[in-house]
Amino acid sequence: MKHLLALTLLLLALSACKKHTEYSGQVLSSADGRPVAGARVRLVFGISTGPGESELSASDEMTTDSSGAYLVSCEVKRYDTRNFLAEKEGFIKFQKLPETNNCEKLDIILDPLDAWLGLEVENSRDTTIMCYALITGVVYQGLGDRFPGGQGPYEIPAHSSRYIGTQKVPGGYDLEVLWNDERIKSLKEGSNRTPVFCPRNDTTVVKVVF
Repeated sequence: MKHLLALTLLLLALSACKKHTEYSGQVLSSADGRPVAGARVRLVFGISTGPGESELSASDEMTTDSSGAYLVSCEVKRYDTRNFLAEKEGFIKFQKLPETNNCEKLDIILDPLDAWLGLEVENSRDTTIMCYALITGVVYQGLGDRFPGGQGPYEIPAHSSRYIGTQKVPGGYDLEVLWNDERIKSLKEGSNRTPVFCPRNDTTVVKVVF
């Protein structure tokens, strides 16, 4: 009888779970595995209303406490767009496409910006160039980050060098600096690529030459 009751409760729980989308777990730092407090976790579904436009269909969000625990849940009847993300200042944003009608326990790992990357540009040409640079790598989930701090282009006179600056990056990962004398709107073919590894809590300077 006890086994039958337990089975019935399990089936009811699974049935209830299938009616909505739910994620729960902890937000942890990749640097030391410790909980990340103050992280904003969001589950969002939208409905397209026109080209490049949408309205909210369902959403839930919370901010983690000292234990890093989170739970977000949505009942979704219709959607065109979906996103599940966690973010906190000083960390790379985490995001993934959520599975609908699914209850999943998932510990989210956030990568802290705990290293520094400097960029020096040398122009060996006979004319002035306008340089753009972009940092990317697997840890950036394909998005990349304009260097430094979303600024540029940088004017480099002929036969001269310029130190562009330093930017915080996630340490302990292989990154790439993409650079060109044209505006980099995407990770397009033809851009120059310089691989770089940035140790945690250290500064690495990359020099690129046109």
